[in-house]
Amino acid sequence: MVMRRFTTAAMIEGLPIITDRLILNEWSEADAPFLLQLMNTPGYKKYIGDRGVDTEQKAADYIRTKLIPSYEHEGFGFYIARLRHMDFPIGLVGMVQRDVLDLPDLGFAFLDEYWGMGYAEEACRGVMDHAANELLISTLQAVTTDENTASTKLLVKLGFRKLHTMSWYDTTEVSLFECDLD
Repeated sequence: MVMRRFTTAAMIEGLPIITDRLILNEWSEADAPFLLQLMNTPGYKKYIGDRGVDTEQKAADYIRTKLIPSYEHEGFGFYIARLRHMDFPIGLVGMVQRDVLDLPDLGFAFLDEYWGMGYAEEACRGVMDHAANELLISTLQAVTTDENTASTKLLVKLGFRKLHTMSWYDTTEVSLFECDLD
């Protein structure tokens, strides 16, 4: 069950999420060049999919129509992950409420050159802490394909347990994971 104690405006004011090496904050249309780069990496296209974002204008439109509305409607969303001491964007992490899931979905994507350095784990732990302590969300879900072994290993390391496989928007088979934040 998702429990919220703040209004959307108050939840948004709880940002940024700061970890040892990262700052996680809301996306803005000014971040379009980075989103374009991220969404066109081999890892993103292979494990998340091609969203047809192939110009900066389409990236700005995606931010405006897909990412920002989640903050307004749910009080949370995907955040841009930046290296804390360099203000350099390296990934995306956060939660979204999907119509096919009962609970918020934890998701993440990082530039391929930052894989294996612990950034995804650090960012996910920051989001999970924010969800539990600021938003009073008690349980998160996550999905990944079985071929995405790195994400599966990370989810298990974060405390997620596999519930079952399911059809994802009628296009592919994914594993559904769940984690209690209490």
